[in-house]
Amino acid sequence: MSVMKWLASMAVLVLVMASCGDGDDQADSDATGSERVSSSIGSSTSSSTSSTSTTTTVPFPVAVEVTEDIPYTSEGAVDVYAPAEGSGWPVAVHFHGGQSSPEANQPLAEAIAEQGVVVFVPSWRSLGPDEGSQDTICALGFAAERAGEYGGDVARVVPSGYSSGGFTALTHAFMGNDPPLPVTDCEVDPAIDLPEAVVVGGAPVFAAQWARDGLFDANPAWASLTPEQIDAFDPFLNIGQNAELRVRLVVGEDDIGGQPNVRFPIAETNRDYHAALIEAEYDAELTEVPGGHLEPITPGTESWSIYVDTVVATARGE
Repeated sequence: MSVMKWLASMAVLVLVMASCGDGDDQADSDATGSERVSSSIGSSTSSSTSSTSTTTTVPFPVAVEVTEDIPYTSEGAVDVYAPAEGSGWPVAVHFHGGQSSPEANQPLAEAIAEQGVVVFVPSWRSLGPDEGSQDTICALGFAAERAGEYGGDVARVVPSGYSSGGFTALTHAFMGNDPPLPVTDCEVDPAIDLPEAVVVGGAPVFAAQWARDGLFDANPAWASLTPEQIDAFDPFLNIGQNAELRVRLVVGEDDIGGQPNVRFPIAETNRDYHAALIEAEYDAELTEVPGGHLEPITPGTESWSIYVDTVVATARGE
């Protein structure tokens, strides 16, 4: 096999890097600093332009109710993790990585919800930007319309995700209501307001460039796109859109993709991307955590606690 063919075959793996490691370790979700007590959390009734809040103080962790398998497309379903009491909670739509699943992300979603965030975890087609893009838009629109039913503030919907889930959260946060591919299968109006913030982990922000270089020719999800569509999925080229976006990046300091003997330059390009965001004067932060690609989503690790805290803080607007 030629070097180029080998690289192309391996490159298909770049969007499935979170895969089976997401849920192998099932440590208690209490490992996220559950002894902390909130200062003040707003219980509010909000619209996209205004908010009226009543401040209450609640101890964390809060009890969580889980509602499973809610249809958000004709084939896709979403699980919702919500504080059992109260309203006006911030909302996160969390996209799992690669070949993972909502079930594997249960400990992560519960840990985030325990800190006062309504978490939507959709099953989505994450192998590329075609069907996965439609699922992303539908999931964000669904959360924006239905969050109030679970005590969430529909004006505070934050996309988040890990690995390929981070890639889709990031690119669609910039795209907002202007996706490059048609959206036809949503259970609700897919139109969404531009997100105010986004948090991602281990996102392969180099993916579009690799597609332009031909390294994804074996992946139909990328190979079917026009050059203009590939550009639309390039996080670097999206810089300049949605100038108010706040971006929080979390990456393992040793993250090279989690695949033995193959260098997917995740940590390296996340650093480059963060520098580009800062140069463009975005509110952007990069947190490097110990370990490699799967550490931030492995329950009980230091990286896990940092990642959960970052999602919670971003959803709160901190």
